[in-house]
Amino acid sequence: MAGSLPDDENPKTTHLTPYARGYEAYLNGLDRDDNPYEWLTGGWHDWMLGFAESESADRGLSAGEAYE
Repeated sequence: MAGSLPDDENPKTTHLTPYARGYEAYLNGLDRDDNPYEWLTGGWHDWMLGFAESESADRGLSAGEAYE
């Protein structure tokens, strides 16, 4: 995009992967609807995976356990 700063100069860039941003989002109290990525992109799925794994870890669930 014309006029955009490169990522390393942009103060709004987190330098985190979508997964890491999702993981941090849960810890920061955000909701699943706060996903900043376009619906059904790779970034959207990675963000949701990070969010879900952070939520699972917070609830003390191991991989594969279901919420009740």
